[in-house]
Amino acid sequence: MYFRLYLIFYGLNRFKKRGNIIKKKKSFFIKSKINIKGKNNTVIFNDLCLFKNLIINITGNNNIVNIGKEVSGNNVDICIQDDNNELVIGDNTYFAGNIHFALTEGKKINIDKDCLFSNSIVVRTGDSHSIVDMKSKKRVNLAKAVTIGNHVWITERVLILKGTLIGNDSIVASNSVITKEWPQTNVVLGGGTTRILKNNINWSNER
Repeated sequence: MYFRLYLIFYGLNRFKKRGNIIKKKKSFFIKSKINIKGKNNTVIFNDLCLFKNLIINITGNNNIVNIGKEVSGNNVDICIQDDNNELVIGDNTYFAGNIHFALTEGKKINIDKDCLFSNSIVVRTGDSHSIVDMKSKKRVNLAKAVTIGNHVWITERVLILKGTLIGNDSIVASNSVITKEWPQTNVVLGGGTTRILKNNINWSNER
């Protein structure tokens, strides 16, 4: 049974006048809200999405949130700052709870189809604050995109940071911090210093 639609679009007329677009195709929400401060932002929910306690905060221009078909979740928080960021979530992806996405500096988070996110997971393209080299006076922590492949299981209490790539049909073990590209498929990633714990695996949401 789907939730009745309770999505709150604060100041919807103002959003439209500033070129902001919100599309919801046969999707259902409860206790959810979208706040936008900026111009020409687009938020799309494709068919049969189901969310409870979803919060989307966008501050900036020309940002895109595109959520695929039959995506569902509880306590998902999406925070977008700056311009030209993009969050893409593939079809049939499920978020168990307490998931935080942070996008900055015009970077992209791309999650492919059929992924599973457990509890207490953070995915970030940047650090929010600047780190500056004392000699050169240049900033050294620029934002980078994050890519999560098809059919990936992110288990509990995982931190996925800028520049991460996770290959298809893989698993990220609990309490992991992922910080670089892991293009290998069918692996388990984790450990104190992240490494490949197992090869030649796959997973199913059946017991």
